[in-house]
Amino acid sequence: LMEGRIQEAMEFARREREMGNRARDSNSEMCFIHHRFTRLMVDERHAEALGEFYAGDLAYATQKLDSPAGPAYRMTLAWLLAAAGRTDEARDHFEFIAGDGFSAVPRDVNWLAAMSSAADACLLLGDRPRARELQVLLEPFADRTAVSARGSSVRGAMSRLLGQLAAMLGESDAADSYYAQAEQLDERLGAPVWVAHDLWQHAK
Repeated sequence: LMEGRIQEAMEFARREREMGNRARDSNSEMCFIHHRFTRLMVDERHAEALGEFYAGDLAYATQKLDSPAGPAYRMTLAWLLAAAGRTDEARDHFEFIAGDGFSAVPRDVNWLAAMSSAADACLLLGDRPRARELQVLLEPFADRTAVSARGSSVRGAMSRLLGQLAAMLGESDAADSYYAQAEQLDERLGAPVWVAHDLWQHAK
């Protein structure tokens, strides 16, 4: 999927689900949904991804909003709602988590993925004060990539999001530096689909 071999990737994902179901692995459906979700996000098909989120992950994610992974699910929902133009709903979910410096997000295995979704939502909502908070929280992770759902979803270099936050705050030199870092990291990861996103955001 990261190499852009979408058809082959989704065939592997289907095989994973079939094998997992035969083995009665309760995570197989979750991994399949996240593969499909990532495939839609690569193409920025946000409306379809929002449909997937409700129909699949969030049919069961409505219960998950109060689970330990709840902040990650809620921030992803805020991001997708904002991308779909449903700003008021997006802001409700965003504010639920963003208050008190995002302290509601547990520092666990889901933290970086949750904060990457928070950054996407923040950018779409045009929330400059929160952009500054996120910039401070995420800067130590500029050389990392957000991975979730046991590795079935990869968001690419965190420095791309830091570049977008810096650009939003009018820090052009910092943005240039972050975008260059993102391009190098995603290239090194063998993820040309995210290199394309890095270059596109940098060009904008």
